[in-house]
Amino acid sequence: MEKREINNREDVAVLVNTFYKAIRKDAFLGPYFTGMISNWETHLAHLTDFWCGQLFFDSGYEGDPMEKHRNVDKFFYHNMNENHFKAWLEIWLSVLDSEFKGENAELLKNKATKMASAIHMDMYMHRKKNEEAKD
Repeated sequence: MEKREINNREDVAVLVNTFYKAIRKDAFLGPYFTGMISNWETHLAHLTDFWCGQLFFDSGYEGDPMEKHRNVDKFFYHNMNENHFKAWLEIWLSVLDSEFKGENAELLKNKATKMASAIHMDMYMHRKKNEEAKD
């Protein structure tokens, strides 16, 4: 299969759909996503908006990814750790490497790497802040 460039929303939608298909099959990460997401069509469109915003700087995405991931972590009793983010990133990179090529694919690899680190750190700091507030 010929790798494709990521040049528009349709390409990003293919990436997002392919990625989340792999995520849902993953024994480690799948339960986190299937446990939280009931409307996959809406979720995939929302994430397509998010990644289009990251790549093309359009303004279709509305939301707070940090808050959303804090809520997921809370729902799963604060057991998310660096292994979850590493696994997420490995699947993201694998999908990009197997299906896509070009500058935008590389850019999305870098953005996802930074995003995974930032969200993980935000969750850690939020937990710490909540623990200190209890003392």
